[in-house]
Amino acid sequence: MTSNVGSQFISAFTERGNAGDAKAYEQMKNQITEALRVQFRPEFLNRIDEVIVFHALNDADLAAIVDLLVADLARRLAGQEIVLELTPAARSLIVREGNDPAYGARPLKRTIQRLVENPLARALLRGEFKPGMKVVADADAIGGVLVFRSGDATVVTDATQRRDARKRSAAPEPTGVDAAVDRVWTPGRPGEDEGPKRVN
Repeated sequence: MTSNVGSQFISAFTERGNAGDAKAYEQMKNQITEALRVQFRPEFLNRIDEVIVFHALNDADLAAIVDLLVADLARRLAGQEIVLELTPAARSLIVREGNDPAYGARPLKRTIQRLVENPLARALLRGEFKPGMKVVADADAIGGVLVFRSGDATVVTDATQRRDARKRSAAPEPTGVDAAVDRVWTPGRPGEDEGPKRVN
């Protein structure tokens, strides 16, 4: 079980550059422990065997998490005989877009879905990438989007497709291939009814 209670203390600890200072870490840990006591009843805290205070994730940690998440996508693409490779610039863009100190690594999965999975799925449905191809994802530094290349085929992600659940009303309704991708059904997710699901 994890909690973000006291994450502001971890952020402040990291911003002050105290990552290697044991005394500052203990002070930050005490602040978080006190925040837990304020947030949760003693009866609940008494049932917890141990409280571990994690250090804030740095860019190298987030890049390693991106590699793990993209490796899962690459395994799924291998079933269609497509190889996916991320350049360091693409990895950095995903880390930058998915980094939220208050939520740790949780937003990275949604960022990969938004920047990599959905545009790649649209390109596959349109037939722009075929089995046997190696697709390289690189970052467009000017536009802040990913560019997928394989041989002569190039697909640039559309920044207007960056829909956010908090701003759903501002997003235009998808049509054609985009609508088909949005209705992809993912069976076997616990706690969800079966049927078409929006993926972004």
